[in-house]
Amino acid sequence: SSSLDDETFMALKEMGFRRLHIGVQSLQEDVRRAIGRRESGSAVIEKIENALKTGWIVSVDLIFGLPYQTPDGVLKDLDQLMQTGVEGFSIYELQRSRHNSRFIREFSLDATPSIERYFLFQMAFHHLLQNGFSTNVFNHLAKGRDKNLYFTFPQRNEDLLAIGAIADGVFGNYHYRHSQYLPYMKDSNHQNHFLQGGLQRTIEEDRMHELEVQILSGRLSPQRFFDILGEKTGGDLITRWVEYGMVNENSENGTFSLSSNGSWFAGQLLQEARTANIS
Repeated sequence: SSSLDDETFMALKEMGFRRLHIGVQSLQEDVRRAIGRRESGSAVIEKIENALKTGWIVSVDLIFGLPYQTPDGVLKDLDQLMQTGVEGFSIYELQRSRHNSRFIREFSLDATPSIERYFLFQMAFHHLLQNGFSTNVFNHLAKGRDKNLYFTFPQRNEDLLAIGAIADGVFGNYHYRHSQYLPYMKDSNHQNHFLQGGLQRTIEEDRMHELEVQILSGRLSPQRFFDILGEKTGGDLITRWVEYGMVNENSENGTFSLSSNGSWFAGQLLQEARTANIS
């Protein structure tokens, strides 16, 4: 958010942009210092309020598993952001990779039990539900104008033309990604296609794609699981997920939706579906 100012807001709006997704991560000052954020939490709130006043749809990222994070701090962040009028929240666990391994060692984050991050996620998820938000992707809760079009395009069976550093795009069964920021800017100056690379889904991956979209969107049709995996395999899978509290049945239409547990374990559910397809 440090690069967002009134001039940038107006320039982007004149270009036709209407939605801002801001990587807030935390508003707590000790947490922000630890993760290297240059602006204070209050400065972030002020910029969000300014964006909302000029008609922007604003959604934010919040990460769990950061140094000095507490349940009380997470709830305060959620309440403060909701009070501004933020209409969408992407909530997720800090991802471990070679890019942040030094940071993880510095704050001994590997020594923190994963159950703590799980409970922070569950607490935040239910707090947002209680305040009128609902999921449109497994880890994104929204209300009002936030349709989250970028991440919900697979639900509508649409292609996605992605532009900009690290943006992911899809055409048919071909997935591509732009390179990271510095390589992207360097390549763009040379009129290169500046693509990091792409992958084309195999026939088998195409077959499973619909189920993967259903899981990640949080809305499952048991009939499609039966059609693709077979009635017994698909039925056993759905039954087990209900038993483990991963999905809830919608009695009105016979479909299922991911619970907060299922949202946390969405990656494992995907793997189970793929394994069931192989077997």
